[in-house]
Amino acid sequence: AEFNNLMRRGCQSSPDGSGVGAGYDGKVQLGALPVALFNNGHTFFTQRLPEHLKVKPYALHATFQYEGTPGKRNRIREANQWLGDRDTPEYFEQNFMSYTPRVLADVALDDFAALGHPNTKTKSMPPLKEGDPVLKEHMRMVQHQIKQLYEANAIAKKLGRVLILPPFFCGLDRVWFPHAGVFPGSMLRLPFICPADHVMAMEPYGAKFTQEYREYSFLRNPSMPAGVVTRDNARRVSVPPNGSFLKTRDIPSEYAMCFKSGDTNEDDGDECVPARNREFLAAQSVSLGSDALATLDDVAAALSSVRDVKFIHFETVIGVTTYSQAKTTEQLRMGIFCCRLGSHDFYKVDEVELFEKATAAQLALPSGNATETGDVAANNTDAMMDNATTVMTMLNMTTLNATTIDDVEGVESKVGENESVREMSPTTTTTTLDSQVTVSETGAVETVKVAQQKVDEGEKENDADNDDDNDDDDDNEDKKKDKEDEDKEEDKRVSDEDEDIIKKREKLGVDKAQLKLIKEKLLGDYDDTN
Repeated sequence: AEFNNLMRRGCQSSPDGSGVGAGYDGKVQLGALPVALFNNGHTFFTQRLPEHLKVKPYALHATFQYEGTPGKRNRIREANQWLGDRDTPEYFEQNFMSYTPRVLADVALDDFAALGHPNTKTKSMPPLKEGDPVLKEHMRMVQHQIKQLYEANAIAKKLGRVLILPPFFCGLDRVWFPHAGVFPGSMLRLPFICPADHVMAMEPYGAKFTQEYREYSFLRNPSMPAGVVTRDNARRVSVPPNGSFLKTRDIPSEYAMCFKSGDTNEDDGDECVPARNREFLAAQSVSLGSDALATLDDVAAALSSVRDVKFIHFETVIGVTTYSQAKTTEQLRMGIFCCRLGSHDFYKVDEVELFEKATAAQLALPSGNATETGDVAANNTDAMMDNATTVMTMLNMTTLNATTIDDVEGVESKVGENESVREMSPTTTTTTLDSQVTVSETGAVETVKVAQQKVDEGEKENDADNDDDNDDDDDNEDKKKDKEDEDKEEDKRVSDEDEDIIKKREKLGVDKAQLKLIKEKLLGDYDDTN
């Protein structure tokens, strides 16, 4: 009310352009503060305007959020600005579980980008309505992530661990009224890493929320005790890829997850997130085996050796078990998308599939298939899996831990006698020939051994076929010269078989020259790290 009085009593404009004018009968000077320096909840947490404009903010106000006090605190924690945990050591004393979230590979991210900054023309764009394709894709992408969260929560409870939330990847903004994709007038780029309260209903649980969950940026909580987040205190859990996994991809690396701290012109990377933290990437790996497990009891038994390790990180929770272990009645209620014309939409997971078995056709796909291989974008991107990644995927090599170099543009490799260039994107992959690789103590050696074994087996099969056929040819020539036509037919059959073997090798992404490069790279980096 007093602010209204200040404005109404003698408020004058400032024709000099300073943005400052007299108010309250000339007794005070009034002015509008720059929103990137004195932030509301949308400009700071959702748009991340100070980072985009490379300015250091003075203040933030936890507005424009949807889940009361728990939602406000979680947002500030996500930004690593909450100091309220420094007097509660129990917040850091438990053992924790995290996982790498995956998103559907066939979602067209460019369709979201067209609705966001700098393409936004909200004044001329009608609000979203029921049935809009872009709204359906947003719902499908978010619901898939929620289903993963449900499975992860069930696993964490079984293991007696507190779950570190994943960052959520949203295609559309959340607003209290019908909108065209973003808050009107904002500079929000789509898609984006959205606050958890855009997706989760935290308020009904109050303080109990932090009994089961930690913010996705927990590793960089300002009150985290020193020396806790180390590779020795962490283990990565490799999971055999199933058919559902092969239809997904990592959240593209160009979407930053961690809020920048200190000088906003300096980027510390995404160390706050387990999936991108260097200590976690360098941690030793444990495997759940070559097939999905039947029950949560089986999962606990498989991980009994790391029961006392502080952090365990699942490389995916898709297909950990053969069927869903999550009971939705025991899960944290999810939020809503708001709003389209007429109403809002509840997030539902009934039709999300995480347990589809991989088909032989999926496992035999060559590199570069954007629709059915996991770590590639399906639409409007240049993402392609390189041959080394195909080797690891096809052979279920999940013990290798690697970092991705964002500025890699391409890699040249010799295949047989032909020179070819395979374009490679900066999407997250298992390993690349020209990137820096951090290898667990067993990963590199075992990967090379298995790959070498596959090539040797193929060569033995090929040589055996050739030897048999040559013997047949000699016998035929000795016995009957008039069977030349039959011999030619036999030679053609052998040639076809040889060609088939070569094609199979190409599908695996393995040949001698390539294997040599992989071997040198992996073993070289393995020696460097030891």
